[in-house]
Amino acid sequence: MYWTEIVPALVLGALVITLPGLAMGAVLGLRGIALVSRAPVFSVAMIGVAAVLEPMLSVPFTPLTIGAGCAVLTVGAWGLLLLVGGRRGRPDGVPAAPLGERLLVAGAVGVAFIGIFLRVKQGIIVPDALAQLSDVIFHLNTVEYILDTENGSTLTVGASVSPGGAPSVYPAAWHDVHAIVHALSDLPIVASANATVIIVAALGWPLSLLALVWSLRSGEGPPQSSRLSFYAVGGGVAAAASAVAFPSTMLTWGVLYPTMLALALVPAVVAIVIELIRAVRRRQRREITSLTLQALIGASAVTLAQPSALVSAAALLLPFLLGSLWAAESRPSPRLRSTAVSLGISLPVVVGLWILVRPPRERWWERGVLGHGETWGPTLQEAHALGDFLTSALGSGSVIWVFAVLTWLGAWACWRRPGSRWLVIAWLFSGFLWMVADSWDFSLARAVLVGPWYNDAFRLAAMTATPAALLAGYGAATIADRAEQLLGRAGPRIPTGWVRGALAVVMLGALLLTSSSRPARDAWGPVSRDYEVHEHSLLLTEDEYTVLEQVPQHVPEDEVILANPWGGGALAYSMVDREVSSRHVSTMVDSPYAPIVEGVGDPAQRDEVCRVVTATGAYWYLDFVDSADMGGAQDEVFAPLVEAAQSGLLDPVVVEGEVGLYRIDFC
Repeated sequence: MYWTEIVPALVLGALVITLPGLAMGAVLGLRGIALVSRAPVFSVAMIGVAAVLEPMLSVPFTPLTIGAGCAVLTVGAWGLLLLVGGRRGRPDGVPAAPLGERLLVAGAVGVAFIGIFLRVKQGIIVPDALAQLSDVIFHLNTVEYILDTENGSTLTVGASVSPGGAPSVYPAAWHDVHAIVHALSDLPIVASANATVIIVAALGWPLSLLALVWSLRSGEGPPQSSRLSFYAVGGGVAAAASAVAFPSTMLTWGVLYPTMLALALVPAVVAIVIELIRAVRRRQRREITSLTLQALIGASAVTLAQPSALVSAAALLLPFLLGSLWAAESRPSPRLRSTAVSLGISLPVVVGLWILVRPPRERWWERGVLGHGETWGPTLQEAHALGDFLTSALGSGSVIWVFAVLTWLGAWACWRRPGSRWLVIAWLFSGFLWMVADSWDFSLARAVLVGPWYNDAFRLAAMTATPAALLAGYGAATIADRAEQLLGRAGPRIPTGWVRGALAVVMLGALLLTSSSRPARDAWGPVSRDYEVHEHSLLLTEDEYTVLEQVPQHVPEDEVILANPWGGGALAYSMVDREVSSRHVSTMVDSPYAPIVEGVGDPAQRDEVCRVVTATGAYWYLDFVDSADMGGAQDEVFAPLVEAAQSGLLDPVVVEGEVGLYRIDFC
């Protein structure tokens, strides 16, 4: 497949994650840059909420019905604000952006999109390349399940793990967005997944960063240099293209599609909460109403994507909240009561999220003092981890020195302004959490600190990318600001607008070149290794791909394929639209098919096996290899079928090398 073939899907994906949010943002009183930058978080929230509510009303999940649901939610928000009188005036406390700043923002988003797109393109190699990672089985099969059942509700989508599975809760916002893109684009499901990755990482995240840096532009504290704030808005967005940790860690570990979406939205949610706290201090009632609704929408978006990212938002907000508390105590004012109220509400929420929003196995109060943080262990020594964080390498083995130096320079520039110091502390704090996960031994302290992220260094590395990118943007802005000062003193009199425009172009160009530098390409090397197809691929080898592509020619649509999910055969459900016995690596063979798997090689059970085969239509077996050797119990369960295929008991239909499609013909 050629990259040009997914361009329509990219356009459709961009519309999916922006159009509903633009409508909702306009209703909430947002305009201009604030409106555009928050559109993705509003869109994801509305898509996820509509997907939850519509099954309750017996409305099927389709792009059209979800679009209609988003429209109804938008009208509902308009009616609510009309009732309480909460529409806002200017959304960000500053005058509308002049044309030059709007052009800078557009250029910065374009640079971020191009830079991230090129790195993702390098990582996944071709647009229809499959991530050779076990979690992709669940994510692709869940999207197919949503389209098959016309139900994308987070409350029930957990039933996708096996045929006839019981409904259970699983955050489905990613799968809902992917399902819409897939249905509209008519691409193969793997290609539509990669298109969705590009849209979320290269458009959704930069816009979310824009929401935060635009909010910081109107931050409290000493007056900021107009030059510096001008450049920082563009730099903070464009620098995202050079951040090593996001989205690469999400594509080479897991694969963590839902976490990617949630973390991409976190900066916008942080921006909304910051503005809400400021509005409470200023006692701006109309703004408080709108921002409260925005905060609820933003929290819904993150929760429906991946709830653990709420703790990421809390971790980034904690320095701001503590800094606000310190400022309120050191400079008493008539606004002290409002500040105390807002912080008295927000700080307990942050602490509560940290304690409660974590996987069951990381709830130390239920497990006692032993066995903390069993999920993922450390991989680095503390000194190595510290160096990796300070250079933004974060375990990638590659240092983008330009990005690292810009981050240090930006940290210095922000520390000089009290109103921006919290961003430096947020960067240091997120790095500390990553170091805890990747260098501390198992302990209660480790479980308490990083349990919400499964003690997983990859998720925490991705979280550090947001403050790092913003600081690198401030670093680039500091250089541009200084250059403007020097040009103003040394050169002939040139209109300020021309100078700023030229320096902005140079800054954006330099950041784009940084994102395409050799170290940046090297950092994405591990990603491409997880998307290559060869004879030792972990999920689908070349031979297994060849067999899978021929399945529709032989297996009728109403019959079932028995397959060990760890061998990749479970992907037949989403990739070639045929039912399988297990759709997820964590589920055993669904009970209707268990007698076949258990008794296929036992002549004494032949009659029972044939009865079940006839009743269920499970005439087929995909004999794929568990290349990762991680199946354990699943490999043992499927051993009788493997032996039956090798002994000639099953009829070979398509065989390539050591793998093949077999039919149970002895009945």
